[in-house]
Amino acid sequence: MSSFAELLEDNFGKTLVTEVMSQCAPVGGMYKPDGYYPFEDFKRLLTVTSRRTGVSEARLQLHFGRYLFSRFATRHAKMLTPYQRVIPMLASLDSEVHKQVRDQYPEAELPHIGVLETQGNHIRLSYRSNHRLISVACGMIEGAGMHFKSPVEVQISEPSATGEYEISVTEQMKSD
Repeated sequence: MSSFAELLEDNFGKTLVTEVMSQCAPVGGMYKPDGYYPFEDFKRLLTVTSRRTGVSEARLQLHFGRYLFSRFATRHAKMLTPYQRVIPMLASLDSEVHKQVRDQYPEAELPHIGVLETQGNHIRLSYRSNHRLISVACGMIEGAGMHFKSPVEVQISEPSATGEYEISVTEQMKSD
């Protein structure tokens, strides 16, 4: 919750954060910066923030994803050291990056992201999650593009009957 609160404070000010957190506080108290909370709490924060700001939940998720990748890159730079570009990092997301994240944060409920196709500066991924935070995932991919100084174009499909999405990512190649 602290990452989302920091994002809100940076973009909307401390007053909004206080109001939203007060309205959404868990039964019997307040959110603690280092606490782990159920997904429903995050969803409630998104809904209340969207109502208060007029920004859609999907837009808030996208922005949050970019913010999360930036924080991840700062706090866990070693995990990204093997990668020079977005596409190779995405290709190893489930097998390498998510594995390391699970080791450090066993309670994390990460989505399954599978590689459907990789070709040069393009990758097609499948995204499956009980929480369907596809916009957070797309924001994180865009955040990775910013981190690697290699803008990406991200397109998502409509969800299948099983709730799976296809994400198509094209990375602009750097000219050295």
